[in-house]
Amino acid sequence: METISLQAALRYGWETFKKRPGFFIGVTLIIFAVSWVTGFIIKMLDLDQNVIGSIANLLITTLLDLGVVATMLKVYDNVESAQIGDLWHPQQYLPYLGATVLTAIIVVVGLILLIVPGVIAAMMLLFVKFIVVDRKMGPIDALKESARMTKGHRMSLFLLVLAIAVINIIGAILLLVPLLVTIPVSTLAMVYAYRKIGHAASEVVPASAPAAH
Repeated sequence: METISLQAALRYGWETFKKRPGFFIGVTLIIFAVSWVTGFIIKMLDLDQNVIGSIANLLITTLLDLGVVATMLKVYDNVESAQIGDLWHPQQYLPYLGATVLTAIIVVVGLILLIVPGVIAAMMLLFVKFIVVDRKMGPIDALKESARMTKGHRMSLFLLVLAIAVINIIGAILLLVPLLVTIPVSTLAMVYAYRKIGHAASEVVPASAPAAH
């Protein structure tokens, strides 16, 4: 089975970024701005240590994350067609929220169980969010499909995630400005991995086939 090339994924992310750097930096700035404003308002209302504040933050963060995933999938299909307005993508919000919460619970439980199971679970479920948006699946079916798709690729995906983490940590250390580049490049690299593995997986089980129950 062909594995994902770390170099190819990062190269795709960089080369795509260079095609429309202003767009990708703009998207990242908008995400930063909305996140900051959300955090500021929650703190001003003295909800930052409150369950209500945590829930509000989760709901808004999920909407932002959903918009980024939808936008970057569109970029992969046609980089010139993507627009800032694509960040507003509420159509699959509830399934996306459900998938986000379920994935987090599974990974956290795995991490509690001596860390390694959590890492394995994270790699198994790495594509859940992409699947919800791209294939319009519900949370449970998306979890199953991600586990199927990533089988045989989890080590290469782990190396990609590790490389992405290192790149973004370096960006954060260098006064945050490089994050305007490293974050979109990292996201594009992950979309590349999803599309490539999805294409390979569809040769075994068609993407349009109903998920197994």
